[in-house]
Amino acid sequence: MMEPFLHKRYCLTIDNYYSSGISRQTCFMSTGIRTLNLKRKEVPKEMQKKIEKGEIIAFQRGKVTVMKWMDKKVSLLSTIHNTEMEQIQVCSGK
Repeated sequence: MMEPFLHKRYCLTIDNYYSSGISRQTCFMSTGIRTLNLKRKEVPKEMQKKIEKGEIIAFQRGKVTVMKWMDKKVSLLSTIHNTEMEQIQVCSGK
């Protein structure tokens, strides 16, 4: 299904309910991001630890980054992000 879009500078975004396995899917992700179910056996055990609001945990192996942060209780697997964080200023538009 994704074959026509692979290696053509598309960023593939996948929900964690769509995929059947992290390692199999990562092979197809040239550039992509997906939400991640932390209960999968392939996920590092450290990712299942509870963290406080505003905290971040990130691991990287090769071009794949696994990240969890607590502001919105989000975990993701990405080939377009790394483990570096950058401060930004949020403007309210008022």
